[in-house]
Amino acid sequence: MVLKIGILATALVFTSSATLAGGVLSANKKVTTNTPKSNTLPVLQKHATSVSNASGGNYTVDWVVQYANTSGQTITNATVKDGAISTIIPGSLQQPAGWMGVTSSGNTIATWTGTSVPPFGVMTAPFPVAMSSTLTFSGSGDGYQPIPYTKISAPSGPRIYVRNHHQTPNAVLFKCLDLTSGTDCMGWTGGKKLPMGDSSSDGSGTMGNTAEYEIINGKMYYAAMGVATSGKMGIGCYDLETESKCGLTLFTASRPLGLLINGPWRVGNELYVAGTNGTLYCATLPALGFCVGASYALPAVAIKVHVDLPAFDNVGANYLAGKVIGDKLFITSTKSGNKYTNCFNATTKTACWSATLPTIGTSAYSYASSNNVSNFLYYNTGGTAIAICSMQTASPYQYCVDATTGTSVTLPVVFPGLHMGAGLEADASASTGKTYFVSSLYQANNHKAYCWDWTTANVCTGTTAGLIATHTPPLADYGSNVDDQGCIWVYGDPGVPGNLWHFDPNNIDPNTQLAKPCGAEAGKFIKVFQPLKYCSGAKPFHWLSVAVTGAPITNYTAFTINVLHPTSNAVLLTQNLMPAGPMLVDISSLDAQTLSQPLKIEVVYTPKPNVHDKPILEVHYDGPPMEFCFKSEHKCDQGPITNKVSTEFPDNQSARASFGGQSNAKAKLYTAQANAPTAPGCPSTCGTAGQPLCPLCDCLGNPVPVCGTPGQPPCPKCGQVGQPPCPACGQAGQPLCPDCTATPTNGSGTVTPKNASQPRSSATNSSIFK
Repeated sequence: MVLKIGILATALVFTSSATLAGGVLSANKKVTTNTPKSNTLPVLQKHATSVSNASGGNYTVDWVVQYANTSGQTITNATVKDGAISTIIPGSLQQPAGWMGVTSSGNTIATWTGTSVPPFGVMTAPFPVAMSSTLTFSGSGDGYQPIPYTKISAPSGPRIYVRNHHQTPNAVLFKCLDLTSGTDCMGWTGGKKLPMGDSSSDGSGTMGNTAEYEIINGKMYYAAMGVATSGKMGIGCYDLETESKCGLTLFTASRPLGLLINGPWRVGNELYVAGTNGTLYCATLPALGFCVGASYALPAVAIKVHVDLPAFDNVGANYLAGKVIGDKLFITSTKSGNKYTNCFNATTKTACWSATLPTIGTSAYSYASSNNVSNFLYYNTGGTAIAICSMQTASPYQYCVDATTGTSVTLPVVFPGLHMGAGLEADASASTGKTYFVSSLYQANNHKAYCWDWTTANVCTGTTAGLIATHTPPLADYGSNVDDQGCIWVYGDPGVPGNLWHFDPNNIDPNTQLAKPCGAEAGKFIKVFQPLKYCSGAKPFHWLSVAVTGAPITNYTAFTINVLHPTSNAVLLTQNLMPAGPMLVDISSLDAQTLSQPLKIEVVYTPKPNVHDKPILEVHYDGPPMEFCFKSEHKCDQGPITNKVSTEFPDNQSARASFGGQSNAKAKLYTAQANAPTAPGCPSTCGTAGQPLCPLCDCLGNPVPVCGTPGQPPCPKCGQVGQPPCPACGQAGQPLCPDCTATPTNGSGTVTPKNASQPRSSATNSSIFK
């Protein structure tokens, strides 16, 4: 059996208030939903949720830490620290979305960092009043994948970043497009050199695929290569909020001749890049330190190795494509015209499959011009990734590897004959159940996008054979991406103009059966907010209200907020804010429909001429404290388990008044402690809590019977035959006897204490009073 331990449910109590937590609404805006006394919640709680059976003298404990930010403010770079505790099992750390967890001190301490939101808080999303109808980068060059990002700090707003290649002196031209103005971002005219990330002025070279990236808390991580033929190589960091470099994990100061890399791909709290030398390189988050081992070998047969062309941008790393499922990284590559897929388990740091895998493809690639490799995740109708597939332009059109076994598997073909090029599809499966594939620059009939619906295992409805969008040639597409509004962005050759285009898959013209460009319906904004996730299991998460700030109602001739069903888009609630507002909608009445579900908000508005507001959409919620989970391993003979978790942030009294960069904010350390019982199956130890006394032994080690122990007679008492008399008061080592005076009457009487401190009682006349 496994010992299950219940977690105390935390109830949130509410009282009415005119101002929501975080100070985002002014006091004159009444809200029918109520503000909780979130300060009454414990900041930290910790529980052991289950204890495994002992095996070989060892057992494991599952822990959950509950963290309630009671400051009333969102705290960036918050830290929760647990331990020291006996060995934390690698890969067991779980945390809310956007947080990162790492272990240290020999896997005895767990530390999580991230943005802390109150249990009763607000989520925000900025949106432009209108996106420019024309989008033009300055400068030259072409690239791979568009990178959508909404900048929070000034100058704020939605942006598209790209990293071009074919640049001289062979350093990536990093570009930024302001979607509101349709031109270069402020200070980005002509683009910038993408830095290596270290203290040098070196730029990152373009040799290899500059498509992959990871954005975490406003920082973009990318594969960085020195411009020299055998220069530095690592993972670089660029802060999109401060617009400055933020570090480099240097894997080698002098990469081998011909070595190209692609990545990074995030697996848990680690970033991996793959090299054409058959090696995976790894860095940990958030500090970009080295992983245990730092690099891991892949089977040499899986990698196509190139000889570098020092004076020109080489596409060798296009022979590497990666995908992540859970804690596994899948690398697809080519060698001698054949394709391979390999799998690396980031938890065990070993290959997922046997030495005989990966298997060679059933046929050689038959791409029109380049032997680029691509891969995509193949989902079942339930949304689970079951295979990693590659497209081919000739029969059998598709090659798939089972994500569990690593064996070849035949699945219904997705768009036979489509050439994916560098494999940069727009995977929107998590939010819509769909993936968008763009025909690449290597296909004669390019400039087209196709939509596949995994929930129906077929082409998307409303399209002709899946064709969902087109663009006027001569644009040749490299890759696509999806932003947080569901807009699909496509980028490619030639460099300028027109190398960036977009379409709205939720706005299909019924006449052409093709999607319109994003923003074709001026004044329409859709945002899906996700409830917080809890690692110990689902929890009730309530959506309370929707508000818009930064958009005075007098600047508009129409303004409506709709709450949509997250999948069917059915309107659950609609409210017209005209003519005088307030810019606030109470949605608590929808709790039965929205409880713990994604919240999809549609804002439809018409601004007056020359209005350039930058509104903020806010949703207010009530949920349990954030949760962090992990598993630890213990020995039966180590004794009781007790350890502590801690965090530090401004205390409740000064938080609202002084937190948020003010120097007078008072930091307060909060801690919690938890215990876990010894596991079932551990041998009992005499003399410990709940166990019998240990037997006495003679000098030969033979047990000596002890009276009163199980199986032995009771211990004798004083005053019994053969035993000494019981001690009496007044004797050595005993308390003094009471000093009393008795007044006998006919053999009986009342004993009257002589000292006031003695209690009164009735007694018969006795010789002790004589």
